[in-house]
Amino acid sequence: MLDEPTQANGCLYFIPGSHKEGNLDPV
Repeated sequence: MLDEPTQANGCLYFIPGSHKEGNLDPV
């Protein structure tokens, strides 16, 4: 089970193709 996404624990938005770019820094 996945936790709800929040500013504290993860991404708020899914960016199509972002998995191809590697790790992204939190914004």
